[in-house]
Amino acid sequence: MHDNFRDAGFGEFISSTQQMRDSALLRATTELFVQELIHDRDEIQRYEELATHLLAKVPDGDRGYVTERLAIRLDAPLGVMRLLAKDKIEIAQPVLEQSAVLSESV
Repeated sequence: MHDNFRDAGFGEFISSTQQMRDSALLRATTELFVQELIHDRDEIQRYEELATHLLAKVPDGDRGYVTERLAIRLDAPLGVMRLLAKDKIEIAQPVLEQSAVLSESV
């Protein structure tokens, strides 16, 4: 049966790792979050729960992507912004310079 998959063209398929799936999920969820102009409290909380869970599992590039997408958002979840602000300076810089969410929480 395995050879049938290879013969059907699936032999070239590279299986994804959990980190790749986490990265894809975080990026897609973040993109969907920023596409909406405003969010209610429940939407922000759901995004925050997912993002805080995934941020610790993804590489720098993915955390940087989230930082760039959320830094200017007024409805960015505070918990996510705090995590990103404590990250490496390359990742934290946009949040520290641009986030109104952090300046309001001080």
